[in-house]
Amino acid sequence: MLAPLLAIAPNTGAAQAIPAVPAPVRYSIRMGDAVVFGAAGLVGAVPTLAGTRLPYARCAPCDSTRLWPLDRRTIGLPREGVSMGSTLVMGATFAGAGALIALSRRGEPAAGTAAWEDLAILAEAVEIDELATQWAKVLFHRARPVLYTSAASQNPTVDAGRSFPSGHASFAFASAAAAASILQRRHELGRHKVEVVLLFAGATATSVLRVAAHKHFPTDVVAGAVLGTAVGWVLPQLHHVH
Repeated sequence: MLAPLLAIAPNTGAAQAIPAVPAPVRYSIRMGDAVVFGAAGLVGAVPTLAGTRLPYARCAPCDSTRLWPLDRRTIGLPREGVSMGSTLVMGATFAGAGALIALSRRGEPAAGTAAWEDLAILAEAVEIDELATQWAKVLFHRARPVLYTSAASQNPTVDAGRSFPSGHASFAFASAAAAASILQRRHELGRHKVEVVLLFAGATATSVLRVAAHKHFPTDVVAGAVLGTAVGWVLPQLHHVH
């Protein structure tokens, strides 16, 4: 009668299998990253430092009939208060992206070091995006909206002659996309969907405000959004992890 009972009794002497908890994904930051970061910063600064030695739109006023109808309807004099608002929203989007990826490391082993690694990847992504944006401005050397107005002769600057793509939109979307990409690489994007949506909302608001401020045309901000999202998403996906 004891045999059936012994057959179904638990084997308390056997080792119980404990599910292995996968180690958190960590980015590997190497000396080469510092070189890339420094080089990207220098190359990205060249268009600004070179000034008039590189192409920029010189028309004053420019011919508005050459614009797409959508862009033509947004011509106007700059609104500096709205422009400042777009800069503040852009900065808040970048700061929010950094806070999100850093604070989401809480509770992990070596959380502080892991957070700094993630922030380094975020910084690298937005800097490379800035490099791409600045050289795209030189390549297309498109006039800003103010150069299509009666105030064109008062704004014959290099900056006014490099509108496409929007740097604000590109930077904001690169920040949001990089944060989303980092979280996806760590398999944590699903846990932070609301926060990521808010980051993209901030990037969108930045873009809308750039058009409302008459600093950019709609096509400028769309191009900036596409460029920033592409760079921000791809770079964290390519970076080595351990």
